[in-house]
Amino acid sequence: MEIRTIQQNKMLHALFRQIAKGLNDEGITMQELIKDSFDMYADEHSIKYLFKQLANKAYGIDSTTKLNTQQINTLIDMFTKKLGGYGIELILPNDHE
Repeated sequence: MEIRTIQQNKMLHALFRQIAKGLNDEGITMQELIKDSFDMYADEHSIKYLFKQLANKAYGIDSTTKLNTQQINTLIDMFTKKLGGYGIELILPNDHE
């Protein structure tokens, strides 16, 4: 099983920042996104937490460092579909800021 690369790690963090910005720009709280019991604005860390929770539910993996490239792609697809329902379009970053 191929473990993610440093470039994938950078891309994921750039993507988490983009998701958080998109949610915040649209006024969508974490509560709306996950239907929790309190309002919380999105940031890179809360998005990573959601990504890790999704990885755990989907693959039983508790750390994003243990995901292989196909698993990462599948999880990104899940996020893309979910966020599309809120009108947020994701463009995978080429420049991994």
